Amino acid sequence: MGSQGAAIVPHIVAIPFIWPGHITPLLHLCQHLAASGCLVTLLKTPENSQSVGAEKWENGVRIKSCLPLDPSKALPAVHKDDQAAKLDEILRYFNRFQALNDDGSVLTIVEDVGKSSGVPISCVISDVYVGWARDLATKLEVPWIALWTSTVAELLVYYHMPRLIAQGIFPFAGNPSHEKFSIPGLPSLQPENYPTFGFLPFESLHKILHTFKELVQMIPRADRVLVNSIEGIEGSAIDSLRSSGVNIKPIGPLHLLSEKLGTSAPQGEAECKKESEIIQWLDARPDSSVIYIAFGTTMSVANGQFEELASALEESRQEFVWAIRDSSLIPPGFQERMSKLDQGLVVSWAPQLEILGHRSVGGFLTHCGWNSVTESMSFGMPMVTRPISGDQVLTAKFVIDEWGIGVGVRGIEIGLELARKDDLKNSIKALMEADPKTSEIWKNARRVKEVVRAAMKNKGSSRNNLDSLVCDLHQRVKST
Repeated sequence: MGSQGAAIVPHIVAIPFIWPGHITPLLHLCQHLAASGCLVTLLKTPENSQSVGAEKWENGVRIKSCLPLDPSKALPAVHKDDQAAKLDEILRYFNRFQALNDDGSVLTIVEDVGKSSGVPISCVISDVYVGWARDLATKLEVPWIALWTSTVAELLVYYHMPRLIAQGIFPFAGNPSHEKFSIPGLPSLQPENYPTFGFLPFESLHKILHTFKELVQMIPRADRVLVNSIEGIEGSAIDSLRSSGVNIKPIGPLHLLSEKLGTSAPQGEAECKKESEIIQWLDARPDSSVIYIAFGTTMSVANGQFEELASALEESRQEFVWAIRDSSLIPPGFQERMSKLDQGLVVSWAPQLEILGHRSVGGFLTHCGWNSVTESMSFGMPMVTRPISGDQVLTAKFVIDEWGIGVGVRGIEIGLELARKDDLKNSIKALMEADPKTSEIWKNARRVKEVVRAAMKNKGSSRNNLDSLVCDLHQRVKST
């Protein structure tokens, strides 16, 4: 990159939020900017003591694990039984992250990044939840661009949260009210559609969510707010924020950028081998006959949930691929019985995009994390929704009621309930028995796929916003 230092190029410093689901979309964006002639440095917290200060290049992006946060006090492992203890640990880590630049240490790091590269910093792009990024950009005298990685619907709920709190709608205790409330740009909602900002009896979670609410109130001050969404999918919510003075620019779904850049394939030899085994197994199955199951990287479900799901799969004889990082959560003997019957695969890692695009896969049982939902949309894959926390309950509502591309599970209204075996069987059966050629859910899924993919094509809405961003970044350094 030494030769690039002599050229007039934008130098972007990108800062993700600490949760994995937030890092991936920003990395996709960074890789696109690097491929568009920008120098991009992504600053992240170390994953462990061995990675402190580590630096690597990934598809043109310089990644430095240099943010001064002690990796020995990182996000906790999943607690099987003590949700309150887990949330307390998360709050402590969250507070340390939000205080990173209190002493100006991040500013010093960023200034050193600019000096060492020979290319001055020209812009800061950060997750909305990086509370100190705007002040950092101000001190550097460069624009601050915010990235929102979830639905625009959730952003709009947070944006109106002060009013909803003043009206007594949030937070709520015990069972939420069924009284509907309105937000411009969204369908009528009930408190139970966004339960995480209400009933959970954990003070630590409420503190985190109130900080999120305050950070969202800062977005009108951003040069622009990039959202990993699609104009043709969330147009009303996007228009509502625009009318409130937010310079919002949908640029999603960002994972499709990896297809254009050829960066979606797994990197390691073990992953390549595992992908080959999974695809070979799928190749031997009939069209639309397999359900894919994944609940994200950090989600902890209700006690007994995996036992209920395993029983539902076993009794229904439904073929499946189930990606779960911790196999100890699977009931003893289940994996061996499924392997013997050749009914399904339980894997610790899975090539999700390749699976969702495979002809033999006919459904996706998901926690409704937004990355997973947009990936499913882009392949026209209908879903069984089993949300767990955060924005997932609201996202599930839109998947089922607004876009018509999902089937819910009875009794899962506020996310934390235990989905029972028979209810899971019924929902899986309803989806997997739907005719891919004639059923409404498949028709809707194909329609959504076309809208989503069109946004990223040349002259599409998301592509236009990305092109405008790249043009503005280059124009700014030329004019200084």
